Amino acid sequence: MPIDTITAEQLHTAAKAAAEDAAEFFEGANAADIFLNPECWELRDDADFSIRHMTDEEIRHSIVADLVMAIDWGNQGHQISLRWYDLTRFVRTESLRTRVLDALVHHEVQSFLLPLQEDDVLRLDPTYLADACEYCGVYIEDVPIMTSEVVIELGSEGEKILREARDSLR
Repeated sequence: MPIDTITAEQLHTAAKAAAEDAAEFFEGANAADIFLNPECWELRDDADFSIRHMTDEEIRHSIVADLVMAIDWGNQGHQISLRWYDLTRFVRTESLRTRVLDALVHHEVQSFLLPLQEDDVLRLDPTYLADACEYCGVYIEDVPIMTSEVVIELGSEGEKILREARDSLR
C-alpha cells in the first residue's frame, strides 16, 4: 500500500493554522499562562517534545534558549523570571532533572549568566546576550545577529606563529 505524500500546500495550510492558534493564545495570555505552558519552552519531557534523547550539549543549548525566550517574553510585556529549579518543572524523571541541573552548572552555560542573587532568578548577562542567542540558535528582536566571519587579532607574535605553521604545512 503506497504511503500518502504531503504536499507543500498542505504544509503551508497546517503552518498557517498553527501560527493562528499560537497568535490567539499569546494575544490573551498572561505571564502565568506562558510560564505554565510546556509548549512555550524547550526543557520538557512530554509526548510532543522531550529532552530524553538530547545530548548534554543540546540540553545546555536548551537552557540558554529558555532563558533567551524568557527575555523575549519580557520584551513583549510578559515578565517571566526563571529560577534554577523552574528549569525542571516539565521534566518528569529524576535522572533527566539531574542532567538539566548538571548542564546548568556547566561552564558554557555559566559564562552567559550573571551571579545568582537571593531570589534564585537566572539572569543572562546583557553584555553576552548576542553570544547567548548565537549559542542556542534563538534570536530576539533588537539583538544583533553576530557575524559568521571569524575575526582574530593576533598581534605580531601571533602572526609570526601563524606564518610558521603555514610554512610547515607546505
